[in-house]
Parts: sequence; C-alpha cells; structure tokens
Amino acid sequence: MRLRLRAVLLFALMCFAHASFAQNLLTNPDLTADIAGWLTSNSTSSSGAGWDDRTGFPTPGSGLLMANLAGDVAWIQQCVNISPQNVDLAGWSKGVFTSSPNHGAGLALAAHDVPNCAQPHIQYAVAPLSGTALNGWFEHRLINHMLPPGTQSVSVLMIGNVSTFSVVVNFDYLAFGPTGTAILNEVVFKNDFEG
Repeated sequence: MRLRLRAVLLFALMCFAHASFAQNLLTNPDLTADIAGWLTSNSTSSSGAGWDDRTGFPTPGSGLLMANLAGDVAWIQQCVNISPQNVDLAGWSKGVFTSSPNHGAGLALAAHDVPNCAQPHIQYAVAPLSGTALNGWFEHRLINHMLPPGTQSVSVLMIGNVSTFSVVVNFDYLAFGPTGTAILNEVVFKNDFEG
C-alpha cells in the first residue's frame, strides 16, 4: 500500500512539474471571445486582419486574415518577453483559397534581442503543417525550437499573403511556450473537441 501511494504521489509530482514548465505564454490563445492581446496589421487597404466571431474550432471565435491582391500581406501578432530557451509553437488553421497555389498562410515566430519586440528580429522560424487535420482544420507545429542567444522577446505571428489570387484564413487554438507546450495544447484541444 505504501509503495502504491508513493508511486501515485511521484507520478502526480512529475505531472505537476511538467505542466508548470509547459505552460502557454500567450494571452487569449483561443480567441473565443475577442482578439484582445493581439495586434493586427495589413499591408494595403485590400487586405485585412481581425477577429471572426462565426468561425472557430471547436467553438466560434478565431483570428481572421484576408489578402486579395498580389503583394497583399495581413498578420496578427503577439509579443512575449522570454529568455533564450527551447520553445514550442502550435496552432490550427483553416483556409479558403481561390484556385491557386500562389498564396500563403502560416504560423511563425520572430525572436528579438530587445524586450517588447521593439527591434527587427534576429531569427524567424515557421511552424510547419504537422500532417494532423481535424474537421477541415490543419495543425501547425514547431517543436523544441532553440531561440538564439540574446533573445529577450518573441513575436508570435499568424500571416496571410498572396502573390496571385486571394486568400482567407482563420487561426485558432494557439500555443507558445517552453518545450512541451505544443503537446499539452494538442491534448487539451482534442479533449475539448471530443467533449
């Protein structure tokens, strides 16, 4: 009995320690109620970035990017102050593209060597599609990525751009933090989806 109790306590302690390190550092990562905590921007008047209260996964509410003409770029970003370490970036996207592969939508991070993302980035990395798809949504995942020495902040970016035809893409269920955050986010996401 004592051995079993020790094993249960050790397991609980390990889970707690892992969860405390693998925490999502983003504010409002699921964008369910609004876009608070995120900055939006676009390159032209024919592109746009904002919040979509109708589309989301598994509940309504997501970041929305639209780019309509060649050269348009729209993005939504959030800055996180962080020291150099290994990190995860993950999220889900759903796109409506109008007939051409000459478009792009991505989830990325940009590392800065000053606090508050106040200077141009010193490193840029894209979270590639993981191959996991659920109900028309596709997972992006960058796992165990090493931030460069001198990093003091990171911009987490949802990006939509177009070179020929228009693109409309939603992003939802985002996670950024120390290594383990993406896996923890995926477990929570699947649990929420399955109800």
